[in-house]
Amino acid sequence: CNGKRIEIQVAGRTDAGVSAISQVCRIRTWRTDFGHFIASDSGASTDDNGEFTDECVESFIKNLVNKEVGKFQLHGGGRRLRVRNVECMGDDFHPTFGATCRAYAYLIDLEDSDEGQPNYHAAAPSLTGLKISSHLVSKLDKLLRALEGRELDYIALSYGKIKTQTTLCTLFRARAGIVKWTKDEQTEAPSRQAVCIELVGDRFLRRMVRILVATALREATGFDAHGNYKSFDDGSDCQNGLLDILLTKDRQFRARA
Repeated sequence: CNGKRIEIQVAGRTDAGVSAISQVCRIRTWRTDFGHFIASDSGASTDDNGEFTDECVESFIKNLVNKEVGKFQLHGGGRRLRVRNVECMGDDFHPTFGATCRAYAYLIDLEDSDEGQPNYHAAAPSLTGLKISSHLVSKLDKLLRALEGRELDYIALSYGKIKTQTTLCTLFRARAGIVKWTKDEQTEAPSRQAVCIELVGDRFLRRMVRILVATALREATGFDAHGNYKSFDDGSDCQNGLLDILLTKDRQFRARA
């Protein structure tokens, strides 16, 4: 493009094993030679000055990208990528700093054993291959809901050197519930249940989501940071476990993830 690179900036990134449902991407290009391509579109329209309207350019780019991307199959045979919407924005638009919220959904398989105990070890927690019992879901939900709508310092549930301007975050939605996959006739995969942990916030610190999930699971099972079991049979409620950890601003009380 006349010696200038096309600039691409996205709102966020995903780790290995994480699937993104949608992503906001800003693309800056200095190309102005695609007018004749748009003109070949029967639905192309111009304004009073004979210039193509923003709506026409947006529609053309969306259809062109989806046509080219549709030629490639994702690794593992997943659904192809596609552009859902295209808008012409001003130079001051930034997808990261302009985002008002980000949403995550964490899915963990449910496995109810005869003993009713979760497959979870507080001293060395691992979210890889983790399965939990359904009786923990209500406790998880209470722990997470206690964080909703509050601006809190999440440094205790973060990792590494802080590179953001602030460690204050607000979770607009923090819930846990049970979801079910129906049997897939094509792959013959059986139906199964999982706990879905929903997190929607204005920002997330480094590894905050996985550490928050691991710590919530540990608290729901009744263990503390030192592997000691905390009984709630005395009528006390565990719903403030995560909130209490955040208020300490101390990473030693979080779970490893």
